[in-house]
Amino acid sequence: MVKEGAGFVYTRPGNFLLNSDAQLVTGQGHQAQGYELDSTGSATGPKVDTDFGNIHTEVRQTGTISLQNNFSADATEPLGSFDPTDWDSAFASSNYTTNVRVADSPRTSR
Repeated sequence: MVKEGAGFVYTRPGNFLLNSDAQLVTGQGHQAQGYELDSTGSATGPKVDTDFGNIHTEVRQTGTISLQNNFSADATEPLGSFDPTDWDSAFASSNYTTNVRVADSPRTSR
């Protein structure tokens, strides 16, 4: 459920993101709604905006990245064979690349 103007609407896509204020929103900027919970996990009070601004986690160095992909069935076959000798030869003999964002400090990613 998201807040839209003075009312609430249901959203089906589920494509939420955190905005610059650490609030959970839809792509259109509508704030996701939830309930505050007590120590037993029971909802208390009315619906509220979901806000992750007060959550703090320890920053740790990235150790491992796991990546799963589906390759396009109509991709062209690379010329020659794959050469994993080093980064440059592996890149030159591949026909697929992807980017991975890695956070190196709070709220900073590359």
